Amino acid sequence: MGAWGGAPVRLHWTLPLGAFAFGQGRIAPGFWLGFFLIIILHEIGHALLVRRFGYRVTSIEVHGLGGVCRWQGDTTAMHRAQIAWGGVNAQALLFIVAVAATGVLGEPADPFTAQLARAFTVTNAWLIGLNLLPIPPLDGAEAWKLGALIRERRGRRARRSAPNVRGAVERELAALDAAERRTPSPDVRAAVDTELRRIVSEVKNKR
Repeated sequence: MGAWGGAPVRLHWTLPLGAFAFGQGRIAPGFWLGFFLIIILHEIGHALLVRRFGYRVTSIEVHGLGGVCRWQGDTTAMHRAQIAWGGVNAQALLFIVAVAATGVLGEPADPFTAQLARAFTVTNAWLIGLNLLPIPPLDGAEAWKLGALIRERRGRRARRSAPNVRGAVERELAALDAAERRTPSPDVRAAVDTELRRIVSEVKNKR
């Protein structure tokens, strides 16, 4: 149907069947449009993060059970998990906007807009939950790894920084120890003071 950022956007012939099935077999053009927009927005959410991390989107495909954002690049587990969240986050943003608009403007009066609003809220929320199931090829299979990956990265940083902290503390203690050794002890200071007083006394007596 076109291209996004140079990547072709393709619609599979099963898309109308999926929209009809998710719409519970009703004739609902507004819902059908909303279903398509949810899927395309979900895949664009993936594609935006793919490009942000410097990888290449090769195609965006929409079919009756959802869609696929195909991309290439030498990636990391952290980036894969973040890219997996991209689609769900895009849907969540759409859900928030739709709920806010309904709250401000009220429930749509005409059937087409009402169907569209229902797709953006109820169906959208249901699809978010479905996508987050930790079952391949759903996004949840990669997305839920993000928490563990973040904790692992923080642990590595802490382990790397620990020797530096210990080294700084050891250097500071060594400096304090050296300064203490350079500082005369109280006995030495008392002896020096006594000797100075004796010298001053002798000088006065000679005068």
